[in-house]
Amino acid sequence: MGRVESLEVLLNKKVNYFSIIISAKELKETVQKKGDLGKSLNNLKYHIENLSYQNYQDVFSQIEVLLAKDIKSRGELIILFEDIESSILRDKNLPDKDNSLDNPVKYFSSLVRIKKIEDSDSSKDLNKFSKIRKLLYQGNLTEAINEVKTISPDYEHKFENWIELCKNLVKFESLINFFESTPFDTGNNN
Repeated sequence: MGRVESLEVLLNKKVNYFSIIISAKELKETVQKKGDLGKSLNNLKYHIENLSYQNYQDVFSQIEVLLAKDIKSRGELIILFEDIESSILRDKNLPDKDNSLDNPVKYFSSLVRIKKIEDSDSSKDLNKFSKIRKLLYQGNLTEAINEVKTISPDYEHKFENWIELCKNLVKFESLINFFESTPFDTGNNN
């Protein structure tokens, strides 16, 4: 193979490599915006197949498996967390975090009525909910998952599905980031 042909092959590989990075970012955005995954997924697949690197194809296969499980966006995970939190607070007869905004009458009534808190774990859980919500808004899913696991075992069953959904998104994002973090292999540089 002549020098010109070698340069042409290298250039095509570089174009495909950068196309993979762009397609991976588009797929990540599509998941976050809950858009149509078909186009983004097919673009990424096309460029990976053109590059013909087995490790890229393996990562893509893992991404397809995760997407078949329905990846939730960060926003959806926050809403699900807040729903679980509200459910737990209602079960414990504790004021919901949004009472003052949702219903002013309910808020002022709660100021007059004295509620007995069953145990000190309840106040610790309230603080943990606040910390977890902060971690979620900061985009730190891994720490949020770890913090949820420290909440009272009484609530474990309520968070099982949520934790699994978070782990799926974390795994998806790490697989997508693989493409960016893997250096381009130029092959033989003679």
